[in-house]
Amino acid sequence: MSTADGGIADPQGFAHVRLTVTDIRRSKAFYQQLFGMPPGSDSSDQIDDPTIHDDPRRTYGGCSFTFHGQTLGLRPVAPAGTASTPTGSVSTT
Repeated sequence: MSTADGGIADPQGFAHVRLTVTDIRRSKAFYQQLFGMPPGSDSSDQIDDPTIHDDPRRTYGGCSFTFHGQTLGLRPVAPAGTASTPTGSVSTT
C-alpha cells in the first residue's frame, strides 16, 4: 500500500525515530492506518514471549515502518523491573 491507497500522512523529514509505546498492537494498527502500509519489520506477534524484551534481533517485540529513507520504530515498554526506555521516550538520529 502507499499513501495513495489510503494513508493520511507521508513524512518527508527524518532518518529514524523510535517511540516507546505501552500497547504495541494498538500503536502498530494506528501507524499502519496513518501511513497506509504494513510495517517492514515486525516482531509484535511475539510480544507475549517473556524473552522478547531482551532480544534486539526481534526488535524487542516492536516493529518499524520505512519509507523515503526514513524509519519510524515502535518499541513496547518492557515489564516492570527490566531495563527499558521509559514510555513516551523518543530516540532520533
